[in-house]
Amino acid sequence: MKKTIKIGFVIGVILLMAQSTWALPIVAGGIGTGDTVTMNNTDDTAMYKMTKTGGTGAWSEYYTFCLESSVSFWRGYNYRVGSVEDYATHGGPDNQGPYNNDPNWVSGDNKDYLSDETKWLFASYTNDPGSYDAWEVQQTIWWLEDEDKGDDSFWSSYDFNAVGDLDAFLAGWDIKAVNLVYDYQSNGQQKEWEIQSQLVGSYNPVPEPATMILFGIGLLGIAGMGRKKIK
Repeated sequence: MKKTIKIGFVIGVILLMAQSTWALPIVAGGIGTGDTVTMNNTDDTAMYKMTKTGGTGAWSEYYTFCLESSVSFWRGYNYRVGSVEDYATHGGPDNQGPYNNDPNWVSGDNKDYLSDETKWLFASYTNDPGSYDAWEVQQTIWWLEDEDKGDDSFWSSYDFNAVGDLDAFLAGWDIKAVNLVYDYQSNGQQKEWEIQSQLVGSYNPVPEPATMILFGIGLLGIAGMGRKKIK
């Protein structure tokens, strides 16, 4: 029985570790809950920098790109993370763009899904920002997401067709739309105003199955040694 418990514990730890590698540590919530952030210009690493000013978790900042060109934000103001999704909720038409092709899309649902091409461009830029111009990347993202200020003239210069297996390229990447809102008071009532959706992401490679198995065997060995010492 004890052996079974140990094995179950180890498997649980392994699964927990595997799952934790995928989640962006950005907490969404309603009024008075969730993380709050400020948006500012960056040091040319990307278009903008999103810095946490309140909430839970350990992250402090993310480099971001705007997903909606028709909605803006004020630099230095505090915003609440309304949701973290695979789609933007503000600004342009939902699920539109040259590569937006979500099979579950419903017209008017205000879910402008991120295309794989957008995710690829963000990952490629983050891997090697020195090879890209941030403003050109921003305009290309707007074009991929069918925004008014989008420009397709740069897309042909990117080496997307050479990527091969796109799923393999994006494995380990967690790229999301962080949908921000602004909380304010009006006539004594608390209200919210949808501000902007930001493209953010991080790379957390998931351990290979063989590595996880070896790790589990190691933990079992340590547990066994401890049991022998107690005896």
